[in-house]
Amino acid sequence: MKRVVLALIVLAAFASTAYAEECKCTKPAAIRWGQVHRYDGDDAYFSMYLEYLTYGQNYMSKKEYFKAIDYFKSAIELERCLPEPYANIGWCYVQLGYENEAMDYYEKACERAGCDSWFSNSCYEYQRLRKKLLGY
Repeated sequence: MKRVVLALIVLAAFASTAYAEECKCTKPAAIRWGQVHRYDGDDAYFSMYLEYLTYGQNYMSKKEYFKAIDYFKSAIELERCLPEPYANIGWCYVQLGYENEAMDYYEKACERAGCDSWFSNSCYEYQRLRKKLLGY
């Protein structure tokens, strides 16, 4: 059993690295209030991503979680490599009591976080929910 768990951990680490390389992670891994943003793509496109993210965060603060999730999913459609909308969706689903869905989104945030310690909590939440729901 320990060998299987170890193999799964190694496989997950490799998959996360492969995904990070696919996304190239040249952009900052998080969008934070008050931080200078660097983006190598179309500024109008990225502005729309930030707008969706901001609307989602506003609805999240009002506890309108379903509306927030819709905006975060719109942000993901524009930029699927950044972890923040995935982590926010995970948090919303926890607040709504949908732990299976939360676990899935926390896993996606963790995969995309790469070296960014800002999202280490997403990895912790994914592991906590996986252990609670799946037993490992």
